[in-house]
Amino acid sequence: MTGKVSHFKKGGWRGGTFPFGYVSEKVDGVKRLVINPDESKWVRKIYDWYDNDISTKEIGMSLDKNGVKPRRGKFWSFGSIQVILKNRLYIGKDEMIDNITNPQKPITLYHTNPDIQIIDNETFSRVRIKVKNQQRIKNINTKVIHTDVLLRGKLFCESCGEIY
Repeated sequence: MTGKVSHFKKGGWRGGTFPFGYVSEKVDGVKRLVINPDESKWVRKIYDWYDNDISTKEIGMSLDKNGVKPRRGKFWSFGSIQVILKNRLYIGKDEMIDNITNPQKPITLYHTNPDIQIIDNETFSRVRIKVKNQQRIKNINTKVIHTDVLLRGKLFCESCGEIY
C-alpha cells in the first residue's frame, strides 16, 4: 500500500482496472493513464446523451447496439454508466484515500492532470447536478409510505429544485 501511495503522489495510476476511456502507458518510468481516443469519444457521447435527457438505460442500449464493450461484462449496466457519470477522473482529477500513513486518520490525496481530461468542467457540473437530482427523486419515491398520490415525483420547485 505504501508503494501505491508513493506511486499516486508521482501522478501514477494506483492499479486495478483502468476506467473506460483510458489506457495505461509508462511515462518517465511511471505507469500513468492516457486517453484512449476510441473510447474517449464514447465517454463524451455518454455525457452528451445524459445532458440531453437520455436515460441511462437508453444510453446502455445504444452502446451495446454500437458494439461498445464495457471494461467488465458483456453488456452495459445502469451502474457502469453511473460510475462514468460520477467519476471526476474525466475532468482530470483523481483521488485516493491514504490509510497507511496514519491509519487512525486516513487522508484523501488528490492529483490533477489536465492531460487526461475528457469532459469539460461545465458539462461535468451539469451532469453531476442531474445525477444527484435523479438520485434524490429515486430516494424520495422509494421512501414514500402513501403511494396513491398522483403527481408524486413530478412537481419541482423552480427556485431550489426540491420536490413538492
